[in-house]
Amino acid sequence: MSEESRKIVTRFHSIHGENILLCEDSTVAVRTTSFANSVAFSEKPLQPGEIFLVEIEKTERGWSGHMRLGLTLIDPASVNNNLPQYAMPNLVRLGNTWILAITRNQTIWDNFDGGLSSTYTSITGLPPGIPAREKKLVTDGVNVQTSRGVIPFNALKPNIDGSSQCILPTDAGSRIGIMYVPQAGCPDKAEMHFIINGEDQGVCGKDIPYKAGPLRAVVDVYGTTKQVRIVQLYGGKYLCPKSYPVSLFSTVSRLFLYVSAVSTLQSACRDAILQYTKRNAVNLLPLPRLLKDYLLYQSQ
Repeated sequence: MSEESRKIVTRFHSIHGENILLCEDSTVAVRTTSFANSVAFSEKPLQPGEIFLVEIEKTERGWSGHMRLGLTLIDPASVNNNLPQYAMPNLVRLGNTWILAITRNQTIWDNFDGGLSSTYTSITGLPPGIPAREKKLVTDGVNVQTSRGVIPFNALKPNIDGSSQCILPTDAGSRIGIMYVPQAGCPDKAEMHFIINGEDQGVCGKDIPYKAGPLRAVVDVYGTTKQVRIVQLYGGKYLCPKSYPVSLFSTVSRLFLYVSAVSTLQSACRDAILQYTKRNAVNLLPLPRLLKDYLLYQSQ
């Protein structure tokens, strides 16, 4: 794999639970033993509107519970020597972490009270009787717009053969994604969305201070979930910014595509600078304060 290709690939962070084995260029996380000590982080922080998507590749019987997924402001390096063995509740108790448990059956959003703040709940979809929350997945059913480019909607769908009529969120082949977007009326806060097998589950976390620092995805390969793979939505076979049928879009949609392209260029420049500059040396660079804040993920 070329150096340029390596920069594009979405990977897991080198710091992870002791029972996690990373393979295939750190795009696959396997729990080698037990059912715990299997927390993993995304290598890089997520941009607002970027989808972090994993596919459950293997499951293992004999355990209770399933994968946990969420966002955290915690720097993996800060917990390298004391990484909690569980995402829920241990990592959550450290603060600035928003975790949800993926469950087999449709269950009540038992901890959703209009604002999920450093807490956790369980999710599989929108159960009957629960009001639908505003969805932020921008799609026409063929393609999906994100802050890093346009991807095919089918990339979010479960990886199953044609004979399968349905799939549970916890089954092998299920694809579960997470993203955050700025909160309406509160630009310094963000709301968290889960995307399960192509379905935006609505707001499942609010008031996340996303400008306070880099927000990473966190995955706990817990319980029956044995192995997960990051689905490469960006820079690989799925990204298709030029193939999107622009005629389908309103002026607002075309503007979104323009902003997405600019955001991608900005992040590419940031990645290039940070490749040769340590984070604690950014403030020493002869750059305007606004650019320094952007390099430190403190502004958009």
